[in-house]
Amino acid sequence: MISLFRKIRQKLLRENKIGSYLKYAIGEIFLVVIGILIALQINNWNETNKDRKIESNYLVALKKELIADTTGLSLYVLQPFYEKENNLKLGRDYFKGNYQINDTIEFLNKIALAKSMWGFVWTLNTNVYSELKSTGNLQKINDPELRQDIARYYSRLDLGQLISDTNKSDYKKFINANLFYDNQLKKVSSTFDYHFLLNKLKTEEFYELCNLELAHNQIIYGWANNIKDQAKELLNSIDNYKTN
Repeated sequence: MISLFRKIRQKLLRENKIGSYLKYAIGEIFLVVIGILIALQINNWNETNKDRKIESNYLVALKKELIADTTGLSLYVLQPFYEKENNLKLGRDYFKGNYQINDTIEFLNKIALAKSMWGFVWTLNTNVYSELKSTGNLQKINDPELRQDIARYYSRLDLGQLISDTNKSDYKKFINANLFYDNQLKKVSSTFDYHFLLNKLKTEEFYELCNLELAHNQIIYGWANNIKDQAKELLNSIDNYKTN
């Protein structure tokens, strides 16, 4: 093609057709420019298509994290809420003399169970979002409003984790210090430990810890519901965006 253009230019010059040569040269430049523009457009289309594939893969991965969040919040925070609250109130009633123990082991197991909840890590499922931020690929989410929704959700997760960490009491530490559980025997080591703990449950320290843990319980329950709702809203936004 290039050799053909060269021959045409040379022929026009030999025939001294300057006007025709100039017109041809302008036309040739125009064709070259058009060719460059087409090549750029194809390249842009390829890059855009590549970005959309990357975006789609990230959104699918984000959905998995969001579903894991809603499941985890339900299993480890929301569902145990009332059981934990009832067990803590049981401890308060015992301290105040409003509860008569019928089964010591069952009673102390309930008191001890209240410490084992809230094992949920709010920021456990953040690998995809962390990668989006660290690689700069968050900008590949084409919809700016969706980007903001994603960033807002994960900032709420961080805040939820911070509130959970800073508001928890030493209830778990208190129970562990006063009721030794032998992991090898899979049981409390002796009846002495049971009676020792029963005496500790009559102290003001235990009553105060129950109050603190109850307050923490209610705060975390509210946050869990809020974040779960936001996760569902974000899932809907992702689905609507992918559909459109």
